[in-house]
Amino acid sequence: MKNLNGFMASFAASILLFGAGNHAEASDLLVSPVRVVFEGRDRVAEVTLVNKGQSTANYRVGFENRRMDENGSLKKIEEAGEGDLFAENYVRYAPRRVSLQPNVPQTLRLMLRKPADMAAGEYRSHLHFAAVPDDAGGASIERRGGNADGLSIQLTPIYGVTIPVIIRHGEVSAAAQVENVDFRRNTDGGGTLSVRLKRNGNISLYGDIDVHLQGEESPAVQKRGIALYTPNVARLIDIALTPEQYSSLAGRNVEIRYRDRTKSGAGIVASAAAILN
Repeated sequence: MKNLNGFMASFAASILLFGAGNHAEASDLLVSPVRVVFEGRDRVAEVTLVNKGQSTANYRVGFENRRMDENGSLKKIEEAGEGDLFAENYVRYAPRRVSLQPNVPQTLRLMLRKPADMAAGEYRSHLHFAAVPDDAGGASIERRGGNADGLSIQLTPIYGVTIPVIIRHGEVSAAAQVENVDFRRNTDGGGTLSVRLKRNGNISLYGDIDVHLQGEESPAVQKRGIALYTPNVARLIDIALTPEQYSSLAGRNVEIRYRDRTKSGAGIVASAAAILN
């Protein structure tokens, strides 16, 4: 029984579910801004939380670390790999638990503390807002009918929203390239425009992709809020096209522009010309 109890405790601690249910959902929590960047003389930042649900919701706040794969997915990691620099040890925040009444904003305050010997570069961790179930549950083990061998597991989903917190320190820079343009039709009559975004330098990229027909300044297609985090050097990006968009681009000369969206950005940072055959 000792080994079984140890296994069940480990199993319960490892469960983290995201989905729909009767408790506060991720879609009920609005977080603004959706990313926090400390650079230059920045030392203080604020994040506003609003519960758009119909009842009071409680959230735990904490840092976690994530690594991006080449397709842009972020996966939680426990230890730093080559090139990973984490921000969690340099940022303090309060409160660490919030109770949000419907449509009543609450502010989370973050403070940056940089040591004198901090190496130049970009440090990133992700601030996670995890909904606390009404019954303060998670996973529980219950005995049934007095049978010592009869165990049942009750699982309560935990919902969460995560935003990046980034520190840029010292001499930092980044450059981008757009390459490997691919254009293909889908079975539904729409299509997919794929590009490879490449990064150079010691900080991440964050921006939008605009697709312009030759000679036109208004974009025919846009995809917003695309990040390429360090230490990754490339990311594959698929842009879904409606049948109308596919038809308007097929056989045409286009310019694909990647525009920086950071406050220190300088507009267009990369572009590529292509004929979409």
